[in-house]
Amino acid sequence: MKRALRRVPLIGADGPFHRFVDLWFVHQNLAGGKKTEVLAGLGAKMLGGRFTPRGAFETLYVATTAATARIEAESRITASGVVDAPSKPYVHFVVRGSLQKVLDLTDAGVLATLKTTEEEMTGPWIMGQVQGDEAPTQVFGRVVHAVRRIEAILFPSSKDRPEGRCLAVLPDRLKRGSSLEIVDETGLVRERLP
Repeated sequence: MKRALRRVPLIGADGPFHRFVDLWFVHQNLAGGKKTEVLAGLGAKMLGGRFTPRGAFETLYVATTAATARIEAESRITASGVVDAPSKPYVHFVVRGSLQKVLDLTDAGVLATLKTTEEEMTGPWIMGQVQGDEAPTQVFGRVVHAVRRIEAILFPSSKDRPEGRCLAVLPDRLKRGSSLEIVDETGLVRERLP
């Protein structure tokens, strides 16, 4: 797979991107005089994510539309497969930016080159992690991160079908000329990558 990832064509992706973050998390950081860390991707590193094995590396998950970001944030699928109803408030952040080296998993040709399918890339991953295993998408994310060539993975949303699109951004893999920043006219939240 590493060989295929080293030669597969990559695309650029320009924002705005969208991210919904738990209000409690944002409030705790601001009230404590800390940075909000909305762009850090720490939650995925601590808890795991579709392309992020728990404890492995930071991954910032964003969506290409506000609607998809909201659906992704509010549609928590539990280990038992049950979809939780939204039970907490979220803050919507608009993320301006440009990425140059994006792996496009919405492209059938790319999927064929990587010998995978959309179904595999959008399939359940939480149960495997709960059982102590890495889901196939997490193994894939680990290999993508190790290749060091790819800044982000563009993938179909598993919760906002069929049009929703998300990106898993690898903050420590951003290349010169790529950047992301929070759009906040109030000046309360100031974050930029790199």
